[in-house]
Amino acid sequence: MSQALVFPVTYSLISSQALQEALLPLYLLPKDLKVVFLYQGMHDTYLIQGTSSRFILRIYRAGWKTFEQVEAELQLLVWLKAQGLAVSYPIADQKERLIQKISSPEGERYAALFSYAQGEKLSLLSPSQAFVFGRFMAQMHLITANKHIQHLQRDYSVNSILDGTLQAIQTVLPAYLEAHHKLIEIHSLLNKKLTPSILKELKIGICHGDPHYENIFLDPSTNQVTMYDFDFSGYGFLLYDLGSFCFYERANQENITSFLEGYSQLLPISPLELDLVPCFTVLMRLFHVGARCKNADGIKNPLWFPHEIVAKLTDIEQQAKRL
Repeated sequence: MSQALVFPVTYSLISSQALQEALLPLYLLPKDLKVVFLYQGMHDTYLIQGTSSRFILRIYRAGWKTFEQVEAELQLLVWLKAQGLAVSYPIADQKERLIQKISSPEGERYAALFSYAQGEKLSLLSPSQAFVFGRFMAQMHLITANKHIQHLQRDYSVNSILDGTLQAIQTVLPAYLEAHHKLIEIHSLLNKKLTPSILKELKIGICHGDPHYENIFLDPSTNQVTMYDFDFSGYGFLLYDLGSFCFYERANQENITSFLEGYSQLLPISPLELDLVPCFTVLMRLFHVGARCKNADGIKNPLWFPHEIVAKLTDIEQQAKRL
């Protein structure tokens, strides 16, 4: 009988039963909890549930972040909670560790246990809910003003996003010049609006990085927003969060208006900033193209054909021309 061939693994799914037996005992938790696989997104998410308590377990994709970068994300959440902001926060084990290291076939992965967000998941956003969401984002931006957390991963400056997207596309299209030319043109169009003197006028701080209604729970009895999934959190222009929300809600102008009104009640938006929000929508779209190209594995993040990447960049280029 021939010997079985041995191949490396790109992505593995950790057994729920194994997590229940080996990971849960590390924490001071109720004994009746059961681990259930919930979904695979950029990472793997598990629901941990008992008769009277629920938690969320995230297992990060191998190579997505360093240990220090995951630690920085969790430190941000601990700090936001301490400041009174409603977030899904990490829970330490009996040895006060926030991160567990898991040896998997594709390499070392990191796991973190989170509180379960209060409220209900939204199937869509209403204008009144968008208003409350806007106030929440402004509150977060105010709380994190002048706050620095070492190793927080994302950099939402203009050049960092453009350069990162170009590098990511080159990993899957090393010789495809048309994609490169599109990025150069988009860069040029943005630089006409986002000049160095204008950028100096914009607020800088910690961004959530992915603010849309699928990353919040809302308590209908109190209108309290609880936010989670800070995987894309980082430093940069606060307008990045506003531009991201506007892209997600691009089909509902009333929600955009309500969100910006709620936001400006706590953190006023200047006429200049309001005019530049579409620029940061373009930047957000570029970032997502780069992130998808970088993590295209043919499984959760499908591989893009060259013409599909160029088509996406062409659409973004047309939006940039309308700025």
